[in-house]
Amino acid sequence: MKKFDASAIAISILVLALVVLGVTQQGQAHDPEVAKIGKTAITQSQFSQALETQYGKRVMSQLVAEELVRLEAQKQGVKASEEEVEKTVAGLKSQGTPEQFQKFLEEQKMTEEQLREQIALQLTRDQLLDKAYPVKEEEIKEYYDKNKKKLGEPTPTLEQATPQIKEKLANKHREKYYKFWLGDLEQKYQVEYANPDYAIVGKSEEKDTKK
Repeated sequence: MKKFDASAIAISILVLALVVLGVTQQGQAHDPEVAKIGKTAITQSQFSQALETQYGKRVMSQLVAEELVRLEAQKQGVKASEEEVEKTVAGLKSQGTPEQFQKFLEEQKMTEEQLREQIALQLTRDQLLDKAYPVKEEEIKEYYDKNKKKLGEPTPTLEQATPQIKEKLANKHREKYYKFWLGDLEQKYQVEYANPDYAIVGKSEEKDTKK
């Protein structure tokens, strides 16, 4: 059985779960038990605190990042097309049988529509990043000159290889600059945190974002 590659989706499920836990806890006057071992009870506040300690910064970063992407996408008029979303969903489905795909959705406690919404957001994020840090022609030429013997037989021309190289370099740019890009958006939209430690870019990293 092939394993569905949706690690980027899984964190969104965790985010939703922690948000729901937080809302539930705030809405109750007492601290209900969520588990009991003999005479020892584990309360919801203990459970929530443990989750926040382990995942709090990661979850906060994800929530803020998603909203920053939505704001910047709206400002720039960038949106993933239905065709792009469908292609990505089809790629996930192709990793297994229809039954396995449905099982994956059930395990993640999400509908296919929610999956599509998350994929659309991720594709939109990539488009924004590609605009902020575009792949330059000289980068493509340099990569081609260094790796053309590895691009297949017979060796493709630079023009033929450009789409493949551009996508590979774009992925590297996204990975390299994503956090710095979010840091710029964090400042642009003046994000305020009750806990400064949850900021996407901490003070020790501010200089790096300007490089």
